[in-house]
Formats: sequence, structure tokens, C-alpha cells
Amino acid sequence: MANLSDKQVGEFLRHQTIDTVERDRDVQATITSIPSWATTGEVVCTLLNGDVIWVSASGNLQEIAVSDVIWVRKFGVGQRSQYRMTGFWKDSGGTYKAPAVRQDVMTNSKPSELWASDGDPQAIDVDASGNTTINPAGGDQDTIIESANEDKILVVDAGLDLARVGDFDTNYWETDNAGDSKWVGGGGLPFGFCYGNEIAWAQASAVQNQWYDISDADMISGPLHNVTHDGSGQLAVAIAGMYAADWAGSFEAGSANVHVQVTFSIDGTEVNLGLNHFETVGASRQDPCAGHAILDLAATNTVNVSIRTTDAGTPNLAIDHLMLRLFHIGGT
Repeated sequence: MANLSDKQVGEFLRHQTIDTVERDRDVQATITSIPSWATTGEVVCTLLNGDVIWVSASGNLQEIAVSDVIWVRKFGVGQRSQYRMTGFWKDSGGTYKAPAVRQDVMTNSKPSELWASDGDPQAIDVDASGNTTINPAGGDQDTIIESANEDKILVVDAGLDLARVGDFDTNYWETDNAGDSKWVGGGGLPFGFCYGNEIAWAQASAVQNQWYDISDADMISGPLHNVTHDGSGQLAVAIAGMYAADWAGSFEAGSANVHVQVTFSIDGTEVNLGLNHFETVGASRQDPCAGHAILDLAATNTVNVSIRTTDAGTPNLAIDHLMLRLFHIGGT
């Protein structure tokens, strides 16, 4: 719908010899001709019932052309009943247009009621308080909003009782009148997953309290959406926000009774969120451990898993299995 708010369309008046149209009800009229004196804004229209309408306005009507459809409402009775345009008209190509609301069609500083329809049923109702209802009759008429590059960026399908945001046909988010929602196609919230089985990562002679990033070429990319994997266990997010984060794995130390800590590393800095630990019960024995957190991540932040020992003695550390998962759950 083109916005013609810079056009001062004004108030339309209509005179007919036979009072055939119900008062205070929208009527549809098609412009059939524009006389030579139309520089003042006068046009000739025909109602659906065949009555001929003379329409005049004090504003600029250069946007209105022959075959355009306008909607007018009757105010008054008798042979010289007055009519005015109720706000919308449709050009011959089917595009809806709207003029500005002038002060002289305002009542108590509130806009006069505006209806628009392609005949029957009514498509839009804006009441005197400014409340807007689309498809007020509840019929099977869809509401479609276009964007610069997508002709169905938002669709309310009245017949199916659902709404879709996306491209409508292939990649979109959908919710219905039961409150059920789903993603279809390549859309969805950002998420990322990577894992490694029997990766045999090792750190010899680990220094007390020194963090070591776990980076191994045996790590495999899992499902990714607006998250990338470097191929070695590091995930990078493209969209800022709060992320549910999980890591889990099986770990070893070269001797018994070694205290080992594992946590997330964000851009190379280890965080307390998601930190966990274990004490080895034997040398080179595989011990499971896992950590969970909600991380506040900026766009391009990287996340990986880091490990350290808090004990002296420089034990060897090793990892056999590891997984890392991120899932976007909210804004930052």
C-alpha cells in the first residue's frame, strides 16, 4: 500500500438525484471519467448499483485515475446527500493507497472512522479511537505484508488460522490459533554443536593452575545455524544474545588423586560459569565430567572447552571424548 500522506486529499462530496444508498455505510465506486475541469479535483464515478456520482475535493487528486476504486460514506439525507472518501482507494493495478487525514475530518482530535474493502466483506476497520481491525468479518481473507526483497514476509492465513514469518513457502516460522509454533526449512534460532570421539588430546606435564584450551583436529562439526566451527572444537556465534551452553567429556590424568577442573573459555578467557571438577581415582583412568551454563555472548565471540589441574606435580592430562553445544535462548 502506497503512503500518500503528502497529498492533501480532503473531503469528498457527492450529490445524486435518487437517495438509494443507506446512510452511514461505506459504498464502493469506480471512477469512470475525469472531465476537463478535473483540475479542481472533480471526477465522475459509478456505484455498484449503477448510480452516477460526482465527486469533488479541495485537495490534490492527481494520484486518482480512471478505473480506480474508491470508497465513500454518506452523511446526510435527501437529494443532495453528502459523501466523503473514507480513506483508502485501489488503483487499476490492484494496489491500495491512502490519503492523509485532514483536520477538517477530525472529531474531538480523534480520526474519523475509516473502512476499506474490496466490495464485501470489509477488509479494514479503524474506529474513532484509532483501534485497527483487519478482516473484522472473520472471513477467509489473508493479510500479506511485503518487504523490499520478499513478497510474503508476514502472512496471516485466515482460512488456516495461522501466521507465518519468513518466505511463507520454504523457510519460515509459524504459529497457529492453538498457540503451537514451529520452524520450517532453514530458519530457526542460532545453535551450534561439535564433538570428538577418541580424540586422544593430551597435555604433558601440566603446570599447576595453568588453563589449556582443548583444540584437536579430530573434533567434528555437528548441526550449525548462525554458529561456525573451526574444525578443532571452537564455536563462534554470529548473533549476540544469551546462549544455553553445555560441555561433557571423559578425561584422564597420569596419576591418581589429581584434582582436575574443566570449564568454558570465551575468546580465550576461562569463566566460572559452567566450571566443574573431579578427582582421579587411578592413573590414566577415564573419568566423566560435564558442565552447563547460560552465557552472555557478543557477535563473533568464540567458545571452547579448557582444562587444568590445581595440583602441583605436573601430571599429564588427556581427553578421550568431548562435546560442546550452544543454543540461543534470548537477547543480551
